[in-house]
Amino acid sequence: GAYDGGWLDNERSGFGVLYYANGDRYEGHWLKDKKEGPGRYYYRSTNKVYEGEWVDDVPKCGQYSEAPAGSFPEGNEGGDGEVSAFQLPSLRLVRPDSVVSEAIAAVRQQRAKKLNDPGVRVFDEQELDILKQAFASTDSEGSGYVVCAQLHPLLSSCGLEISPETVGELLLAIEATEDSQINFAEFVDLAAILADM
Repeated sequence: GAYDGGWLDNERSGFGVLYYANGDRYEGHWLKDKKEGPGRYYYRSTNKVYEGEWVDDVPKCGQYSEAPAGSFPEGNEGGDGEVSAFQLPSLRLVRPDSVVSEAIAAVRQQRAKKLNDPGVRVFDEQELDILKQAFASTDSEGSGYVVCAQLHPLLSSCGLEISPETVGELLLAIEATEDSQINFAEFVDLAAILADM
């Protein structure tokens, strides 16, 4: 295969795309020559895509679905020119976006702890539960999202005393408005950054 992306110390690092000889490809983040962080793996032979969080070269939590139209170059479907299509079974999960978002938050917190990132607060299990409960009560409709206008009161309800100005500065830095929606994983990421400021 071929790799197009960032390198550090002669290893894949940062964002990159790895093209496999069989037509599969991985688009996402790398750390020390391994898939690490958010990424998508496209399966050419089945026309499927896995999108989620990777840890140490292994997919940890995400969603497996049909690949969007145009995901593969024309005439480059399955190995013999045919897609080996199979039907994904119908599954029902209550609040699937919330389940995936909570799993991603846990994986990212584990990664921050492992890397000992000085700019990110690592929450313990009890603190994560408090964040989860506060987020769920703020997300009264069960959509899996809250708007950024709710961020400061939400943080305060979790016992994180962060000034509204500091919250506003971070939202401005990430180009979010008060109407921007964030899921639980994004909320934990923002709380971790704000708690360490």
